[in-house]
Amino acid sequence: HFHRIFRAMVGESPAEFTRRLRLERASWWLRTTKRPVTEIALDSGYTTHEAFTKAFKGHFNVPHLRSVRGNAVATVSVPSARCITGTGGLHD
Repeated sequence: HFHRIFRAMVGESPAEFTRRLRLERASWWLRTTKRPVTEIALDSGYTTHEAFTKAFKGHFNVPHLRSVRGNAVATVSVPSARCITGTGGLHD
């Protein structure tokens, strides 16, 4: 029941929503920090660099993660969770 309501309100399943937020946050980290990709992958919930690379490429359709550092995905930003919780961003 929760999944149907969530999908109707947000437009994606809870798993899709979580995955998208993780990848968008990772994209932001890649663009704004010098952290190693493996560290960002692990902090984003992926167990391997390869799994992260596959998910990232599938989501952003960017051939190489390095292109993010060149601002190929510069329009991606981490959205606020206000639309869901009414309380603020991801780090509240």
